[in-house]
Amino acid sequence: MKQLEWESYFLKLKYPFRISRSVIEERETLFVRFGQGVGETSFSVYYGETREQAIGVFERVNGKLSLNPSDFEKNRNIIAELAGGVKSAQAGLEMALLDHCARLLGRPLYAYLGLAKPAAIKTTMTIALASPEEMAKRAKEAAGFSALKLKVGVEGDIERVEAVRNVSSQTIRVDANGGWKVGEAIEKIKILKELGVEFVEQPLAKDDYAGYQQLAGKAALPVWLDESIITLADLKKFKGLASGVVLKIQKTGGIKPALEIAYLARAMGMGVMLGCMVESSVGIAAGCHIASVCDYIDLDGNLLVTNDPYEGLVLSGGSWQLPSGFGLGVSRK
Repeated sequence: MKQLEWESYFLKLKYPFRISRSVIEERETLFVRFGQGVGETSFSVYYGETREQAIGVFERVNGKLSLNPSDFEKNRNIIAELAGGVKSAQAGLEMALLDHCARLLGRPLYAYLGLAKPAAIKTTMTIALASPEEMAKRAKEAAGFSALKLKVGVEGDIERVEAVRNVSSQTIRVDANGGWKVGEAIEKIKILKELGVEFVEQPLAKDDYAGYQQLAGKAALPVWLDESIITLADLKKFKGLASGVVLKIQKTGGIKPALEIAYLARAMGMGVMLGCMVESSVGIAAGCHIASVCDYIDLDGNLLVTNDPYEGLVLSGGSWQLPSGFGLGVSRK
């Protein structure tokens, strides 16, 4: 029996999106539908995922799920057993399940999850790697946001941050995407502190545990980890080596796993930021619904593209406003 429907869709970026390890001009995403719900799978080559792997998960799961909301946990277990570790496919399927259940029961997703309604969902705006002049120009264009995240991790980092600081009084955070070595990170972070940067995200490679041990206590700014933290075990491994963790629903395998990591991080005294991939309003809306458990929000993936096929979220003054409907609250244009 065919329960799931899915489609491939290419999101077109407004600007080439360059980070320390790659550059893209478009991003393929998969939309998956189940009952009344829709989910998004933004698979990542960086995490070893492909379109074929994700679709393979959909094919294996198809026909094995129950439409009854009371079977949600049973459905999640089926997905986990058949996903083969493809986290983004798990995320998309769980998102569609949650959207279906919440819509069927007439509740917004945050309420269905038992969470508080998010207040002001202030999102950071990401500025990808470019020339210092171009990054400063984009910072001016992002004047309506309270905080900027600058991609760094390559030669000329400091000049780029200086160029943005010269035109902006906004909070600045930087993300090296694992592009530095320990000594380089220590020296650059000293200068970044003088430029008023708030914290540094993923300065070293994701698996450089020894490097983070060396960096602990020597970094002049708080260090937050993104790529290094995928599971609860990862979070426990890096305990004491970072001030905060960056969650992504696609990276952790869904909303529920992201929440589990958020709760443990808080119990460990760490900050929590919710980030995203380049995604449509489907994935961004899912993040917005769990914003109440996070200290910072970096949900701007749909703002980076020109052809978002979904609507419902409203951006006002640099903050997201949730749709008034049930489930995710978004709909196809």
